[in-house]
Amino acid sequence: MASETVLSGSAVKTISAPGWVKFATNSKRNFVGCFTAPDSVIYTFTGVLGENVQLTCDNATLNYRVATQDLTGPHLVNSANVGKEYFEFTLDNGVTISGKLDVATYYAIQTEGKGMWISIGTVPSG
Repeated sequence: MASETVLSGSAVKTISAPGWVKFATNSKRNFVGCFTAPDSVIYTFTGVLGENVQLTCDNATLNYRVATQDLTGPHLVNSANVGKEYFEFTLDNGVTISGKLDVATYYAIQTEGKGMWISIGTVPSG
């Protein structure tokens, strides 16, 4: 699941984690995303966007570098691009959340927002 990305001449490992992103019931701004890292730790990112958006993605991908640094505390969503078929959130620390929308929309929108990372434990083995 990990891939190598080169930045400024040095190798930086990018880690991908599968998950989903949905909006709260009766909301087009308040969202929650849930992702399972390769080490089985579950991370949630809850937040709010600046404009109304239609978005549900049951097959989203989280890309980050170091979970203990990137997936903790509050962060700005510097860019939230929701197209007709795909979306991508880019956070202030370079973390991205992206995927194909479950239901295509008729319009594309770009906005910003903010959110909070919380680690909720590990997936039980068994």
